[in-house]
Amino acid sequence: MSSPPWSPTREPHGRYEELAQVDEYGTMRPTPQNDDVSDQASDDALVHHDDSSGWAQTPAWNICLNAAMYCAVPLSMPATLAAGGWFWGTVFFAYATFATYWTGLVIGRVYLEHPRLATYPAMASEAFHNLALERTNGDARVARNWRTWSRRAVKITQFATFYLDTVTQMIYVAQYFAQLDLGWFGTGAGRDEGDEIQSDSPAGRPRLCQWAWVLVVWAVSVPVMQIPTFHASRWVIVPAVAVLAVSVALFLYEVAVVVKPWSCEPGPSFGGVTLPSAMVSLGNMAYAYGGHGVFPESLREMREPHRWPSVMRWMYAGLVPAYVVCAVVGYAGYGRFAQANINLNFPKNWVNGVSITLQLLQCYYLIFYTNVVLVLMVETRWGIDPTKTWRPRTSLPVIGSTSPAVARMLFRTAFLGTQVALAEWR
Repeated sequence: MSSPPWSPTREPHGRYEELAQVDEYGTMRPTPQNDDVSDQASDDALVHHDDSSGWAQTPAWNICLNAAMYCAVPLSMPATLAAGGWFWGTVFFAYATFATYWTGLVIGRVYLEHPRLATYPAMASEAFHNLALERTNGDARVARNWRTWSRRAVKITQFATFYLDTVTQMIYVAQYFAQLDLGWFGTGAGRDEGDEIQSDSPAGRPRLCQWAWVLVVWAVSVPVMQIPTFHASRWVIVPAVAVLAVSVALFLYEVAVVVKPWSCEPGPSFGGVTLPSAMVSLGNMAYAYGGHGVFPESLREMREPHRWPSVMRWMYAGLVPAYVVCAVVGYAGYGRFAQANINLNFPKNWVNGVSITLQLLQCYYLIFYTNVVLVLMVETRWGIDPTKTWRPRTSLPVIGSTSPAVARMLFRTAFLGTQVALAEWR
């Protein structure tokens, strides 16, 4: 079946799987470089995709589940739709879905043609370099400047975005811990002031302060951060996705079976959309496809990168229906009172307690997934091979010579510590 004329993957045979030079095992062969795409200001040459690289080990299903897991925020969709209302929320959702799917396919094609461009900064710098050559009639000096500065700008933006996203995930996990500490596994069926909170804490107060829970998050995150690469996480991602699926099922059960908010008096109200709230809706719709931010790095680790279109199709086939169902059910039920933490709309019962626990585990995994791109960026620069454990030894500032595993543990623990400090900062 041929791709449509507007498809970025359209080729004479209709599938860009055929663009890849692969051997009998489906592994990428090194492609001859006839032009300068190495981005000498970058360290991407250290990790490019070829037959001898230790990076290219991850199967397509693993990459698909990892990318979907990083995107998936179905329980935030009711509040996201509420911020934009039925009309603008739907428009923003359609735009974010189409734009990220389209550009995801473009990224896949770029990587297959230029496998040395294995990160967002490398791809962006090459795009600006070529654009500058075209706009300046081949002025190589200007083009090189554009390549250097665009790479730096994108790298800083990517690093800051992912760094702050991890801080957000830490705060979410600490919040979920605090909610459970308030007795969300209690047997009460409602959230009225007269309901007894089933908790050991006095007067319904948590036994630990928020800052203490953030330290707990740091302690429990250090072990999972020792997973060196996406490939090494392949047996963690399966239960993580299962947790996500159960969370969605519990959400639907809580709304449709337990609460039935549309039957309440007064029922849900709609409207109240303002320009600021609409922009919040647009931003959160884009965030719902945040896995887009690691597409090049995911391709770098794929054993069969020519299967990227299949990864995109399966990922969006799972995400889009889940988003639509959760957004419509939640917004129809709670209207503009749908909260970003939808569990706050639910009664304190065991179902909600399980839901909070599962979301806690989901965010716990996302702390690793968000950070792995950043730590690999630094570790490859320092010569720490993520595919090795004890050899070869590497030299770190202050620490001196040590094994890759110890170097990863020390660096990643300290890196998490800086994020904890920011999460604690008021």
